[in-house]
Amino acid sequence: MLEAMKCPACSAALEAPKDGSPLLRCPYCNTVIARDGISPDARQGPAVTGSPLPPVSMGLKIGCLLASVIVFAIPLIIIMLAHRTTKEVRNTAPQFVTPDFPIPRAAPVPTPPIPVPPPQPPSFARMVQEFGAEGVGPGRFQDAESIALDGLGHIYVGEFSGGRVQVFDLQGKYLAGWNTGSVKNLLALAADRKGTVYAAVAPQILRFDGMTGKPLGPLDDMNTDVEEFYKDVFCTVDGDVYAIGGNSHIVHFDADGKIKTTIRADDKVGEPVEFQRVLVQPGGEIYALDKERGVFRFASDGHYVNRFGGGQGKEHLSSPRCLASDGKGRIYVSDEGPAIFVFDADGGFIDAFGTNQGAYELAISDNNEIYASFADLHAIRKFVLEKP
Repeated sequence: MLEAMKCPACSAALEAPKDGSPLLRCPYCNTVIARDGISPDARQGPAVTGSPLPPVSMGLKIGCLLASVIVFAIPLIIIMLAHRTTKEVRNTAPQFVTPDFPIPRAAPVPTPPIPVPPPQPPSFARMVQEFGAEGVGPGRFQDAESIALDGLGHIYVGEFSGGRVQVFDLQGKYLAGWNTGSVKNLLALAADRKGTVYAAVAPQILRFDGMTGKPLGPLDDMNTDVEEFYKDVFCTVDGDVYAIGGNSHIVHFDADGKIKTTIRADDKVGEPVEFQRVLVQPGGEIYALDKERGVFRFASDGHYVNRFGGGQGKEHLSSPRCLASDGKGRIYVSDEGPAIFVFDADGGFIDAFGTNQGAYELAISDNNEIYASFADLHAIRKFVLEKP
């Protein structure tokens, strides 16, 4: 009986068939051998009798290895071929060719033109210069509200508190400084063409030499039992002086400081008024400012004519502070914003200019150059006309 036999192909253990068949078949690789050591005709090889089969040949091992490589290589080859085929199909896809005949297209929708805003007209005046800074040194201000021009090219700037006055040339260069010597607030400054400066230092109006600050004496009061409280002072081109009294009377002085006439404003207007500022044109027309009701216009003889600036609309003055006029007789009113309003001599509104930072007092040169004090900015600004 054949025992412990091994398959000559895969070395698997073989068992003798129970039916006594002379042939053995490997259950793993299906190799057939004879029990008596004689190989059947289907296979050629050495006879095996009762002993283990010889080891697998080198050729068989190589064959198994090749079979394994083929098993793994075939799927990889298939994948590569499929990828290549896809790429070739993509590269050979039909391209769109523009036909020779024209393709109808939809008519373009016209784009509405963008409206171009009309050019803005130039402002009435533009700022060309600014000087000053906060402080107490030369050319510096703390609460400089008052400003005046003489006929010699000097600008006088006065501090509301303390009575300090500084002198500059028309380019803003510091020239001199002095003090009114009063502990009262400096309400307004004016200067004649010869360089005499008038300061409304409540309750009086004091005179000084503009460059040195030498006192030249006060103006007359109204010769009443109650001392007059002057609020404002203005010098005409002829050297006369006008002032607003504490009762809103308009007081006219000659060049020597003597009272010539007094206009009782309440009687002329027909209702109570509260004037703070006064302006007199070279022809004698008088303008007085009521901060609540606007500008009141009087003839040279004191006859009341009309008022303006106190209504509604663009000409409305919100917080007027000072009056000035130029060589064409136009009236300028400083305000909070715009800083400066312009009216014609009859009170017709012309324009407004300047920032919304309010101007305090105004002074205008013979060349219609406008100087304005901006106390909140500690600066003096100069404007020139764009519409001469």
